[in-house]
Amino acid sequence: MPRTITGGEPLRWSTHPAPIYVIDGLCTDDRMQLAGEVMDCVLACPKHKGRFGCHTGKCLKAPICVDLAIYEASVEDGRVFLRPSRT
Repeated sequence: MPRTITGGEPLRWSTHPAPIYVIDGLCTDDRMQLAGEVMDCVLACPKHKGRFGCHTGKCLKAPICVDLAIYEASVEDGRVFLRPSRT
């Protein structure tokens, strides 16, 4: 489900299966918002149909050639905290 962090870019995250996976919510090709369904852990850009892995942010199908940023996430008292992943 797409979400925006105050003052930041849209993000997408999945809580199933645990843990929480958080990736950028804008396509790296044309900055199009990556809204919509995730199928088989693959997220598609609605404009060019490029594909990303929803847990890794990795490019899976052209024309995408730049991976999405991913974030380490934790939940404390019902709030989600993020930091850029080192992977």
